[in-house]
Amino acid sequence: MAELPKSTISFSLLALQMILAEAINIYKKELSGIYSENECLHFISMLLNCSVNSLIINKTDNLDEQHIRLLMNALSSIKKHVPIQYVVGEAEFYGLKFKVDHHVLIPRPETEELVNWCLESINHTNALCILDIGTGSGCIPITIKKKSPNSNLYAIDISKEALSIAKQNALLNGVDVDFIELDILSKEIDGNFDIIISNPPYIKWEEASDMEPNVLDNEPHLALFVDNHDPLLFYRVIANQAIKKLNPNGYLFFEVNAAFGAEVVNLLKEVGFNEVILRKDMQGKDRMIRALKIN
Repeated sequence: MAELPKSTISFSLLALQMILAEAINIYKKELSGIYSENECLHFISMLLNCSVNSLIINKTDNLDEQHIRLLMNALSSIKKHVPIQYVVGEAEFYGLKFKVDHHVLIPRPETEELVNWCLESINHTNALCILDIGTGSGCIPITIKKKSPNSNLYAIDISKEALSIAKQNALLNGVDVDFIELDILSKEIDGNFDIIISNPPYIKWEEASDMEPNVLDNEPHLALFVDNHDPLLFYRVIANQAIKKLNPNGYLFFEVNAAFGAEVVNLLKEVGFNEVILRKDMQGKDRMIRALKIN
């Protein structure tokens, strides 16, 4: 196939035949210096809903016009640093599928570790009352409900758009979660809970210059950033509410900025929590905390 100018590649290819290997080569060339070859294969596999091995095995297969259009339109977005999860419209978390768009954070492996710690800490036969604060896509409460079906899950967020996505994800994964619009900084949560879990905004604005453009230019700043002068704002507000709203022997779980793990531990102890544990993630960073309210 003749090489096409970059400016016409997304349009001219629609009228041509193309085999999978040619599409792979185009991705590698167009994204060179931005993403690795393995990442390019991963992007195509997500777009075509197949495994990377399947791409390699079937690389001589012809692509129909629908798939050519899909791949070339997606390539245009990827070159602009739009995360592949937003391009595809979904992300995987704890083995489950979640709809995502620019109104919610893309679920991270570190948050999977937090959820796993929570699930390890509870008896799944009990009917626990669990609250997620700042739910975003709903990945945390939906996953917990899926793995602990006897529990009652509640989730709050300030964003109407995020709650709309979260509700769709609950339907997608066949679970019931009670989603509530609430600004945790201005209103107290209602009810009592056995577990409160939160992955709140914890990146200082001054750290934005060090972030990758695919995150900074696409993911919701409301869910990412906190004021430089008060990086523990959400932890302090949530901890002070949780110490009142948790039942005796209830747990509070946090995902934290690795730079402030020790400070959050001290904050929780000052508020009155016991057995405060700071745990590292798979990359060796201080990333999650569990705290116990005794009575």
